Amino acid sequence: MLTAAVLETDREALLTDHRPFLLDALDLGDHPLGEVAARKIAGIGDDGLIDDACTRALDRPDVAALCVRHGLVPRDTVRRAAFLLLTGRSAQYRALDPDGGLLALAYAAAPDPMRARIRAALPATADLDLVRVIVGSDRRARIGELPDGEARYLAERLADRRAWDELWTFVQDLPLPQGVELIGLFDRWAPDDDDARRLFTAFREADSGAVATELRTLRDDPLSLGHRTFQVDGAVTGLSFSPNGPHLAVATSGPAIDVFDPRSGRSVERFTGFGAPIGAVLHLGSGAVIAGERTADDGRACRLLRCTDGRLETLHTNAGGVTSLAATGGGGFLAATRRGPLRGVPHGSWTALRPAAGPGPDPLDVPSAIAAHPESGRFTVLGRTLRLLGPGIERTLTTHPTAPLGGIAFVGADTLAGITEQGAVTLLRASGEGPFVQDGFRWTARARVAGFRALGVLPGHGAPVVLDGTGTLHILDGSTLRTRTRRPPPDGAAPGRLAVAPGGDFLAIADASGVVDVFPANSWKVAELLARPLAEAVPRDLEVLATVPDAEGSLRLLAACLEHRFRRDVELGETVRASTGGESDVSL
Repeated sequence: MLTAAVLETDREALLTDHRPFLLDALDLGDHPLGEVAARKIAGIGDDGLIDDACTRALDRPDVAALCVRHGLVPRDTVRRAAFLLLTGRSAQYRALDPDGGLLALAYAAAPDPMRARIRAALPATADLDLVRVIVGSDRRARIGELPDGEARYLAERLADRRAWDELWTFVQDLPLPQGVELIGLFDRWAPDDDDARRLFTAFREADSGAVATELRTLRDDPLSLGHRTFQVDGAVTGLSFSPNGPHLAVATSGPAIDVFDPRSGRSVERFTGFGAPIGAVLHLGSGAVIAGERTADDGRACRLLRCTDGRLETLHTNAGGVTSLAATGGGGFLAATRRGPLRGVPHGSWTALRPAAGPGPDPLDVPSAIAAHPESGRFTVLGRTLRLLGPGIERTLTTHPTAPLGGIAFVGADTLAGITEQGAVTLLRASGEGPFVQDGFRWTARARVAGFRALGVLPGHGAPVVLDGTGTLHILDGSTLRTRTRRPPPDGAAPGRLAVAPGGDFLAIADASGVVDVFPANSWKVAELLARPLAEAVPRDLEVLATVPDAEGSLRLLAACLEHRFRRDVELGETVRASTGGESDVSL
């Protein structure tokens, strides 16, 4: 059949019935039948047939020689660039692709074996921009996809060429652990610029093994980063961060309220003189703290108090035990009490109170939790029923009697995170798409943890934070509810209290022994920064690092890299300028 194929003269027959035999004849190489087959393919001039012949040539040197002699090249210029390079026609390749742009496209689309062959052929192109070929023109999009082997290959080739400026730029675009590992490829070269030379020296002095170890530690336990622990007197009965400053109010069984700076654990104020245990605490900012008393069922009235400047001011004297407090913005607040919810409204230098909408007509439907979304004016009250109330909206959800909701928090104006007492975490939407509807709410993604003690949400991320029944802390993805970070409780302790800072920069947990643990809430993002290519960094990443107190080791080097990359942003602000950028942020 090979002979019949090469002797056939009908074009249509050669392109159909005899096509596979014509291509097989090429495998004969210098044999006369191979020469005739290559000549016929060139004469027919069919682009698809020529492409098939060139594909065979990439794996068979004899076929490649036939293609060279008969001028067979792929019709597509991107494929042609790679074909010319891989078949040894470097002069023709350079004429076609002087800046390496076509080869970069071919490399990006090629499977791993083909990429390896292109890398092996690149030394023949002594002045080609290797970074552009392997990484592409968009470093921010592609450098994160480079396997370790490709990154090391490229760095070694740049070092072989003594292309130190290009190598230094490449090292600064890689993930920090990779860059520290490759810095040893430099000879005695150093950047001319003083600022760049300081960063280069910091890379030289870094221990690549220690950086890799720190990265593994942060991946396993990102909340270990910047973690601080301090002790208070008595069991902790409530926690609340201030909205306009780094302060944490800690209510204890004393009864007392201590206000701390969470960055140092230093006490800044203390309130005493309460006549009953404190059931809930809320820091309103500007030095004002709301305390809600909780008493046994002995007939005594419970009070809501405003604590400021070391003094206690009674706001309400017959509230019933206070179970939950929530800030509504502007100094206002809501209180869930055993006699129903109350709303606190700022008025001059004092606070007046009026009843808020109750959860329903059932007198046994006692509010156990309350949450507010200040931006929309909405709030939710949780008892036997869950009610979402606010301007233009009222939604009611009857919770399941065998799996009642134990906690609720706002993810957004239309979305609530809820958790049952058994530990089933759910997102509820008042509008939008969802698998099914119940009493005006739509249920979406679910997850499960080991019971429930406390629930919060990281602002800006929409990430639910759960303290489960064992005292294990979970940070969940705001869309899928998959666990992003998990931290088991300390040995012999089971934290039961949780607070998330309104600005999203800290979270705190506490247990009955008076131990309070404070974590930078962005610590999981810092771990991601350390593993991510620096080419993908944006100026607001400096703000993430700024939340970590006393950064050392690899984090200090990471901060130096970002400050160098975005040094003009740093120079324009006192420390780090607030960034509102997103997709439009660019890597410089």
